Amino acid sequence: MNTVLKIAVAFSAGSITLSGAATSALAQMTMPEACKSKTASGDMAMPGGTDADPNIAFVCDMIAHHAAAIAMSELELKYGNDEETRSIAEKIIDTKKREIEEMTIWLKKHAK
Repeated sequence: MNTVLKIAVAFSAGSITLSGAATSALAQMTMPEACKSKTASGDMAMPGGTDADPNIAFVCDMIAHHAAAIAMSELELKYGNDEETRSIAEKIIDTKKREIEEMTIWLKKHAK
């Protein structure tokens, strides 16, 4: 089993948690104000029972999703030894950081 698959299996099973260096992307990233909880449960309020904008909810969820992709890629860079998967991880980090910046700019323009 290759290293990435081992990491993914361990991550999904809860054997690996996002701690230490792996959380650097999440720790360094401050969620935009528009993404902070609008419900008591801590979840982003969704249409149908609340006043949350589905576009804002989507962008906030995507920011969190991209931050998780960065954290997983950082795990590959830390533990992986395959040059091809390490290269993929580096590309993911660069791309997702840029996309998070773009979505944050969109939020600043559209969130009320």
